[in-house]
Amino acid sequence: HAWNILQQQLHRIEDEIAVKSNSVMLENRALETRRRLNTEITPSTETDRNRQLLNMDTSGLRHVLQSI
Repeated sequence: HAWNILQQQLHRIEDEIAVKSNSVMLENRALETRRRLNTEITPSTETDRNRQLLNMDTSGLRHVLQSI
């Protein structure tokens, strides 16, 4: 009788571990997808990087210099 109860508990625990493993796998997939969707495209040149860091548009400094 005790042996049967232990086997039932073992099967229940194994089933719960299988469900948890599946949940972890799905969570990892979701995190990987989010990571890929949230990545920014890095600038290809130093000039592009500086424009991005300084929030400059691609028209250059001409309009800034003209306003001075």
